[in-house]
Amino acid sequence: MAGTGPCWGAAGATEPRKGSGRLRLTRWALLLLAVVLGSGPFGGDRAFAATRKPSSLTLFTPQYLPCGKVTVNGVVDSGPTRISWDWGDGTIKDSFFPASHEYSANGDFPVHVSAFVGSTLVDSGDTTAYVTNAEDSLCAYSVRVSPTTVALRSGGSSRQLVVDLRGPAGEPISLSGKTVSFMSSNPALVSVDSSGIVSSAGFGEAQVTASVTGYPRKATALVVAGDFRLEPPITLLTPSQTQSVTLQAFNADGTVLLGHSVHFLGGNEVASVTDSGLITAIRAPVSISEIPYLFASIDGILLSHNNVVARVTSSPLGLTLRDEPGDLVSLRFSDQVGQYPFGALVQDLQAATVLDNVYRLEQRLTEVTPNRGDRQYLVLDPGHGADGTVPCGLSGNPIRLGISVDDMLSCFGGADFLHWGVMAHEMGHNFTSFSFFDFAAQLPNGAT
Repeated sequence: MAGTGPCWGAAGATEPRKGSGRLRLTRWALLLLAVVLGSGPFGGDRAFAATRKPSSLTLFTPQYLPCGKVTVNGVVDSGPTRISWDWGDGTIKDSFFPASHEYSANGDFPVHVSAFVGSTLVDSGDTTAYVTNAEDSLCAYSVRVSPTTVALRSGGSSRQLVVDLRGPAGEPISLSGKTVSFMSSNPALVSVDSSGIVSSAGFGEAQVTASVTGYPRKATALVVAGDFRLEPPITLLTPSQTQSVTLQAFNADGTVLLGHSVHFLGGNEVASVTDSGLITAIRAPVSISEIPYLFASIDGILLSHNNVVARVTSSPLGLTLRDEPGDLVSLRFSDQVGQYPFGALVQDLQAATVLDNVYRLEQRLTEVTPNRGDRQYLVLDPGHGADGTVPCGLSGNPIRLGISVDDMLSCFGGADFLHWGVMAHEMGHNFTSFSFFDFAAQLPNGAT
């Protein structure tokens, strides 16, 4: 059971297998962009040349933002597993490029960067941060924007942003008589008017920055235009069987996305996927860690908002999965598994509606929108005990709810109930870095 038994939604990793693949691909995409964007100074009054060591690490000129915030970009050719930053003010922390740090005082700070592969130091580099704006008294004021993630899709091509100004003690400051401005990082894709209404008819992502004249801090909202998901979110196959993945890619106005390069990624010795999305089952996994997650990319940069779990079992399970969609979530399950009438339970208990509301609650409490605001899948993940069956739940997209068809141990439900707690717990990993039960326990007076 979630909370007492195995919970495979590791803290901070909302998409277990895809997460690592996404990190690697995004990292190299960012490194490529760094080469293009980092060839000249990023700004600042005291720019200096990039520091380049004979081996593999290159640091670009620091970028200076308000209130002592400094961002440093760069590349490491060796493909490090960890990059450690000593920011020169006593702060040491890990971050891939680009890395950011906010200083609390003005001054010249030596920045030392160390790149590791495993525990081996492969290269290091040095630069200097010249900070002149950290002690501005107005930095005690914060600007917020809500929502922080805006999803424009299915014809819903506009949304209102709301700006909030807070004082040093967190108290709300009236915006009456103050000028609020908005700026889009990609006006050709996402436009924003003077009142904060963002609009798009296309496909892609942009940042919208909100500012209040006279206050140095700014706030940003991620605007995601269009759908980019894969279906079905889980496949049931036996060795040598094949199944095609369907790409759901639409512009924000609901029209089909055309004219882009799509590639399917993932796969291992358990199941492979072709560049056109055909999955071929090879063998059953011997452990849960072998079960492959498949995903897709558009133009080599944008990644699908969900994965496909390629579930291969040594012998057929005799199950047919179907979908029960809600507004925000979608369940995929079999109507009958042994003595468990999941189809009747999902209908009678209005499972999609209940989980839609769980999603809204977790989103409201955390102000986080996972999966780029796209559909959250929860799937029944059946298997034989010897085929790496999920012991209970796995967070991510899809959320996997395991059931062993050999002994009927289930984290989806039983003969007369659904495992609401497990579902909310695993969904909570996608909103927070710990379980939703732990998160709810910290609310005042035990409120839920």
